[in-house]
Amino acid sequence: MSQLPSFLIIGAQKCGTTWLHHQLREHPDIYLPERKDHEFFSFTQSPNDHQVTVWSERYTAASQASIIGDATASYYWTQLAKPWHLQPDSFNPDIPKSVLNVLGNKTKIIIILRNPVDRAISAYAHHISMGSLTPNWDIFSAPANLGLLTIGFFGQHLSNWLKYFPQESIYVERRSIKQLHQKILTDICAFLDVPAYTFGQSSKVIYRGMPRQINQEGVWLRLQDIKNITAIQRALPITIINDERYIRVIHPAEIKRLTQLYSSDQQLLDRLLDGNKSADS
Repeated sequence: MSQLPSFLIIGAQKCGTTWLHHQLREHPDIYLPERKDHEFFSFTQSPNDHQVTVWSERYTAASQASIIGDATASYYWTQLAKPWHLQPDSFNPDIPKSVLNVLGNKTKIIIILRNPVDRAISAYAHHISMGSLTPNWDIFSAPANLGLLTIGFFGQHLSNWLKYFPQESIYVERRSIKQLHQKILTDICAFLDVPAYTFGQSSKVIYRGMPRQINQEGVWLRLQDIKNITAIQRALPITIINDERYIRVIHPAEIKRLTQLYSSDQQLLDRLLDGNKSADS
């Protein structure tokens, strides 16, 4: 008999979903496929029975007693109305509705967030490290379909998910993974109704991202980590940090602009989470 997830880790990208997926796979009562970011709902708006059956094969190794989950960080990226909110080609414009139609309204949704400015900076560095972006693009003019800015509108994305799922079915985590890793995992286990578990490597960093330095003069990346450095045409200052050459890719004024950009949305997020015991408790 085919089995489907009863919970999803949906994002946000660059907020710790890889860490959470890795940790929850240790729990004896939770089954998560080894590979995350399968993207089933990202590009499939109305999957037919055959597509769902094929998708369910990801969970054939799960025991009948296990709580089954899946993790795809792009699911939190819903369609918004602002001009830079272009999504990738063929991206599902209504992922929450698709999840509801296939898995039902009893599905538990886990969202892990961080400061949206830090998330945008991390995503910008990530795409540079992957070669999908170069420092010739500043963080505001980078292609919109990379989601550098739009994914950080956490309040608006949560509002879109709340149109389809009750608030008690959605766990939102905004606390620091570095400081409260075991507490966060304990609370998530409680949300999933599985026994508390001591995760042996809860403080382990699973994906470090591109090395960077952030100071009063902006965000700096090591020159040695940037692919095809000779192709950079934008005038960017270089400095020496710990005997290594760094290039400044984000100016302090851009960080201030990012903070202003997300200010009202953070207020919306606070209002949506007001009284939600699964967040900031």
